[in-house]
Amino acid sequence: MKRIVMILSALLIGLGATFTAPALAQSNALTGEQVCSYTTINGVQPYTPCANNWNGGALIKTYTPGASHEDIVEQPLGNGYWQFYDNQTGDCLGDNNNSPTDAKVGSEDSCPSTGNAGWGTVFEYQSNGCPDSGEQFYNLHWKNYMSGAVSNGSQWYLNVSSYDSACYISFF
Repeated sequence: MKRIVMILSALLIGLGATFTAPALAQSNALTGEQVCSYTTINGVQPYTPCANNWNGGALIKTYTPGASHEDIVEQPLGNGYWQFYDNQTGDCLGDNNNSPTDAKVGSEDSCPSTGNAGWGTVFEYQSNGCPDSGEQFYNLHWKNYMSGAVSNGSQWYLNVSSYDSACYISFF
């Protein structure tokens, strides 16, 4: 059953569908969603790096799929823009401590959907040759991509070049 849900999720994402709370309502209820790189061996499956609110936050670091603190939800803002809402903190991913000069990904920024966007909280998806409907997350503030290294505990950054950024899909 879990495999069927993952396959349907990947297909719906490929068609441009997303799973979000109505009207970007934000809640602290865990959804079980995780944003991870992926492998296509035996179907599309999550692979490290996964965005992880390391030890409850505020820095976003890499951890293997299925770990605690990976409840990060992609939410459309309209006009092709997106935010990443963290159900652990109730805030959005963006510049660490909302500092316009710190490209480390943190989870304590005001969400754009609240009308008061924190620094680095607005993204575009770019396919850049990613297979199976995967995307890279282009950060409008840093004019580069959000990504993390594969080693557990590695910090995620908002200023990673497309060449060094992984391709990602949301998994449930």
